[in-house]
Amino acid sequence: MPYQGLQLIAAVVWMFLGPIAAAQPQDKPDLLAEARRIRRLAVEEARKVGDGLDKNVLFSNIALLQARAGDFQDAFETAHSLPEPERSLALESVARAQAEKGDVAAAMTTAGAIKDVRSRADALSEAAVAQARAGDFRTAVATVKMIEDSPSSSGLRGFLLIAHFQNRAGDKAGAARTLREAAVWIILKMREGQRSDAHRRFAISSLASIASMQSRMGDARSAAETREEMRKILEEIQNPATRDSALASTVRALAASGDFVFAREIAEQMKQGGHRDSALASIAEEEARAGNLPAARGTIDTMEAPSEIARARTSVGLIQTNQGDPLGAIQTASSISDPKARAEALIALAGTFARKKQGEPAVSALAQGLEAAQIAGKEKMEPQFWRDVVGVQAWSGNVLDALQTTRRIQDEASRAWAIQFVTHKESAAGDWRLALSWAEEETSPLVRAYALLGVADGLRARLVRTNAIK
Repeated sequence: MPYQGLQLIAAVVWMFLGPIAAAQPQDKPDLLAEARRIRRLAVEEARKVGDGLDKNVLFSNIALLQARAGDFQDAFETAHSLPEPERSLALESVARAQAEKGDVAAAMTTAGAIKDVRSRADALSEAAVAQARAGDFRTAVATVKMIEDSPSSSGLRGFLLIAHFQNRAGDKAGAARTLREAAVWIILKMREGQRSDAHRRFAISSLASIASMQSRMGDARSAAETREEMRKILEEIQNPATRDSALASTVRALAASGDFVFAREIAEQMKQGGHRDSALASIAEEEARAGNLPAARGTIDTMEAPSEIARARTSVGLIQTNQGDPLGAIQTASSISDPKARAEALIALAGTFARKKQGEPAVSALAQGLEAAQIAGKEKMEPQFWRDVVGVQAWSGNVLDALQTTRRIQDEASRAWAIQFVTHKESAAGDWRLALSWAEEETSPLVRAYALLGVADGLRARLVRTNAIK
């Protein structure tokens, strides 16, 4: 089973499995004990999995959910039982849970014990975000600056989220200052590193994100200064392919600032291929975000690669969804000619509709997405597609349909994520004993362990929802 596929489970679980439903009063006294018991069952199943990455990543996920439940001692023991890099990944999960519970000091201590540089950077970023959420912006910025990884997407994420919370709190000057500090930090980190073209490309991409946020916040002067720094770094890049990739980031920043004419001029100068299409897609997305759908469609029509065209139309459809135009979003996705890509786009929209509790468009997009998958050939659809279908069905309240789809997934990593999601939803909002029976029906120790984790975490979410536990 691919390591990356299993590693993604931790991130996906963290993002999407939140407290959902109310518990019945008579359930409260026993559910906490049941959740702990079921987590222990998951540990027993995990021990049956053959030695290797599958087992290590599974235990890393167990540590994550132990930490979410507040069982930090068990989480630390689980993490320290793992080899690297899974130990660092597990400790990162523990630090994230500590930060989300408001214990930033403990999260910082845990981060200091992480050996892997990138996992430590992720943990520090989470601590900084927790500090920013609590209003301690100065300390949050200092925490991000402790990150050693060079260059660091975690550091960039930390800075952007700090600025977001400052802006939301009404501290626009502070947010602008944080973004300027972020730009300086990115450039310094690049200079400290090997100064390879890859590092320069990452710096340009990061600066593009900063410039985009500065533009959206109305700080045109700082955005222009950031774009000028991008131009200087761009001149240092020698490799043509890397340069085109960096140019695509430049186009994205220009489009986000509303300078569509200049952005298009740069895109037109690029060689035909993926990077040029990527640049044009960025322009189309920003045109759609600005409310100019005809211009966005016209830009997409100048693209060449079918895969990039499909991606651009999917992005525009999602923007329309956020703008309150579900019918237009479905029409945009339905205009994708390739049935496989069309199916993926429609299911992506359906997921957004389902999470927004927009039942009718969710049902319509799901039906059309499955129809397109039938045309493409269901065997040609990637496991990720069926995972997304499960998510739509579960978010829409059709948990039994989600279970049936899960049981048809052949890829073990995708089936593990899907069954965990399904058992979590049923345990949090419905009959947790039924969810437990579904977990026990799984024959693979790996999949059964993830299913049991879903039940246990669903019970935890149920109790959090009713304030029975924190």
